[in-house]
Amino acid sequence: MFEKSSLDIYLFDDLILIKNKNGKEKSFPRCGITDVELFVMEMAKKGELSDLV
Repeated sequence: MFEKSSLDIYLFDDLILIKNKNGKEKSFPRCGITDVELFVMEMAKKGELSDLV
């Protein structure tokens, strides 16, 4: 989704799943646009998503 990141981001109806290349993953609940979703998207734009996993 974002070129600077080595993580895959999956947006589902009820959750956001972030997975790194080592197989570690973390999920966040999704209820429309939430603070968590905005936070994840901002970190993705900056290429800092590896800090989450």
